[in-house]
Amino acid sequence: MDRRLIIIISTTLLLSPFLPPVVSATGNFCGTSWSHAISSCTRPCPSGAPSQCTNGEICYAGTPCSSLVNVVETRRPTARPVVPPQTYSNNNNNGVNVNNNNNNNNNSPLYNAIATCGGGKVGNGLCSKINECCSTFGYCGVSDSHCSNRAPVAGTAAGNALDATNNNNNNNSGGAAQQSSIEGTCGGGSIGNNICSNNSECCSQYGFCGTTLQHCLGKQTAANNVAGDGGNNDNFEGVPVQQPQQQQQQHATTNNASGPTVITTGNIDYGGGHLEPLPIQGSNTIPHGTNKKIIGYYAGWQWYDRNKLADPVNIDFRKMQRVNYAFFQFDKQGELYGIDRWGDPQVLFGPYSSMLGGGVQKCSYDGPYDVNCGYHEHNEGLIYRAHQSGAEVYPSIGGWTLSDNFPSVSANPTAREKFAENCIKILSYYQFDGIDIDWEYPGHVDHSGTPQDKENYTKLLQAIRYRLDNLTRETGKSYGLTAALPCNPKHIDNIEVDKLANILTEFNLMSYDLFGAWDPVTGANAPLYHQGFGNEDFNIHSCVENYVALGAPRERMNIGLPFYGRSFKHATGFNQPHGGNDEANWPDDEGTPQYYNIYNKLPYMIQMRDNIGKTQYAYTKRGDPKLPQGGEILPEGLVSFDDERAICDKVHYAQQNDLGGFIIWEISGDLLDNLRTPLLDITNKKLGNPSFQCCMLHSLDECEKERLEEEKKKQQQQQSQNQGGYSNSFGFDTSTWGNENIRLNNGSFLVSPSIVSVFVIGCVSVLTTTMIWL
Repeated sequence: MDRRLIIIISTTLLLSPFLPPVVSATGNFCGTSWSHAISSCTRPCPSGAPSQCTNGEICYAGTPCSSLVNVVETRRPTARPVVPPQTYSNNNNNGVNVNNNNNNNNNSPLYNAIATCGGGKVGNGLCSKINECCSTFGYCGVSDSHCSNRAPVAGTAAGNALDATNNNNNNNSGGAAQQSSIEGTCGGGSIGNNICSNNSECCSQYGFCGTTLQHCLGKQTAANNVAGDGGNNDNFEGVPVQQPQQQQQQHATTNNASGPTVITTGNIDYGGGHLEPLPIQGSNTIPHGTNKKIIGYYAGWQWYDRNKLADPVNIDFRKMQRVNYAFFQFDKQGELYGIDRWGDPQVLFGPYSSMLGGGVQKCSYDGPYDVNCGYHEHNEGLIYRAHQSGAEVYPSIGGWTLSDNFPSVSANPTAREKFAENCIKILSYYQFDGIDIDWEYPGHVDHSGTPQDKENYTKLLQAIRYRLDNLTRETGKSYGLTAALPCNPKHIDNIEVDKLANILTEFNLMSYDLFGAWDPVTGANAPLYHQGFGNEDFNIHSCVENYVALGAPRERMNIGLPFYGRSFKHATGFNQPHGGNDEANWPDDEGTPQYYNIYNKLPYMIQMRDNIGKTQYAYTKRGDPKLPQGGEILPEGLVSFDDERAICDKVHYAQQNDLGGFIIWEISGDLLDNLRTPLLDITNKKLGNPSFQCCMLHSLDECEKERLEEEKKKQQQQQSQNQGGYSNSFGFDTSTWGNENIRLNNGSFLVSPSIVSVFVIGCVSVLTTTMIWL
């Protein structure tokens, strides 16, 4: 599924959410450690790439440094009220006798830690200087000892007070006795500060540190508790906390009275702050309301492009039924983890909280046996926003670049079971709704494939299915298992399609990349029907029928909608030789342009419709009188892509053939600069209104031309039936004779009309000869 996999490795501290409120500016700066970076604040690394640092330094993100170089002003986050110190005495059965020395009166306030930032976990954890950190012992400074465990404000004052500031001479009772029993833990029974010395660990409700689900799932900071409640939170063990309904904000502009509403977002800050969430109900798009599914892949690396325009806050997830997050990777032992330890958590869970003690704690798998936890503005994350919009979220595991370990893992029973077990772990950690497997492809030699992959692929999916079914028995919720599947017959031959029908909930057909610069001649990226040249199986119709013939149910098949194109240098039409990938016209996409880039350049290109394959292409050619003004400066080349008309045709095909729905690679592809999504919108529009004529998206003339072609086709079919009388004698479906291929009514194989003619003529000849002989 990977069209352009860019793995971005940013070596940062995941503790950035624990920074004090930023007043002036934030940025990325180099240093040998966090404290070194924030104490010097002299070497910026604005892109976050380690290569921008030298002398063994690494790039730390979200520092409180202020610099004139590549720093964007950020808004000051709203400060969380700090609970003032409170007095606790043994006069109350629920209180604690707290003294600052052996002879203190039990009613004395907790002023023993005055002027410290949190000594003995008493105080607020804040330092007066923004570049300093509060140490474990309550003193401010910039050394590694001070900053190695930067932490959020501890719990409420009531919770903070119950600590080891008590000395052995105190007559402890009530809460004090409980504190004594858990001395050294992180906060059992909400006593302590909920902080673990290992930054990747979470503090459980019983006061022990660890990285298991029981420790980390759904944990919130004390900031989310009501002041004075002792830190108890009935929702922190994995139960989603319902957020107040955000006020609807519509900043709408329309191209015409009936056009789509363009939503814009305010307060966007790309310099170290975070995006203001676009209200989930901020669009006038009406969901299609049918049983067809729209599944959009979200490629995590696209989050960095266009100043994070594709941030989840800018995507209306009501326009789809599922999001597949690409990608998760795995090692040969079956351990699963993300590909970007900096970006993945922020996309899925929301940006790291810039408010001291704010956000919701979430944990991510960032490497084998490497679980990291941080505090996130979760209402800005993809998972939360998709779920609030009624859409599911699956992790997609593998992809073109990350498929090499599938053969070894699937062949090893131990690794196979570990892989399946870890699928359940990440599903639970991230609150995913199912699993998508993207093995490209079983048996593919270039990706370590073996002949045994065919059987082992089934075993791997069976192991995952078994675990998912067990989880369903525990939770009562159904979990889907899908697979991204090839259209090339040689790859299909390495898959036990009939067995997968009992394992997979859906078949996601990658019905794109069917032609590209690797071919000797130009062709359509995703033709609906055979183009009249090239491999007759390389089109969506043939791909669907090949899977149906092998036992895949139509209603559980999703065909691909490409929101990108394939380019060719020095070409002006299909079935022409070319000069390879056209990176001259599409440098930002390495010759495989996203639709939004194609859209922006179309006014300067000559656009053409391929009515055979039902797709679109555009080209530039110097000296061509049809070339629009401005196009003469572009290099000569052709790009095959799907416009709104081509997408509409594919939706119509799925409706006519009772398919399950669509997969989109990938959903940021048609996100225009004004946040319009024309391809996604026409998908919903056609599903919601099946009678809508796709040709109307181009012109009335095109509709009339197609009407005449259909009438001509019907007349030819009628003439063939009247003259030959053999249209149904042998079980052939003649409704497809206008296409290159037809198939038997039972779908068992495809056959050319010319073969049918020869077959029928031969039968007539044999019958005539027999009659003469008799």
